[in-house]
Amino acid sequence: MASIKRYATAKGERWRVQYRTPENRVTQRRGFKSKKAAEDFAAGVHMSKLRGEYVDPSDARRRSATSDRAGSPGGHTSSRRPAAPRRSPGASTSNRGGAQ
Repeated sequence: MASIKRYATAKGERWRVQYRTPENRVTQRRGFKSKKAAEDFAAGVHMSKLRGEYVDPSDARRRSATSDRAGSPGGHTSSRRPAAPRRSPGASTSNRGGAQ
């Protein structure tokens, strides 16, 4: 069971969810803009614990930081866009069919 509480920030009211992990450790997630969003998160955590699918957020961060991006499933080899094909210096950029 989770505890949902409101707190104030400079940008307005936010909601915090405090819950227990399957190892019985107390943890929290905060910054929800609505109570409904906090309740939905708490319900999702509860269901994932019941199904045995819960992954501790700190473990997930640790795994993603140490994994090889190219070798991980769905990982990207580069965050950069592929380079555009290069043109020779004298090549025309328009292709309208007239002599120029």
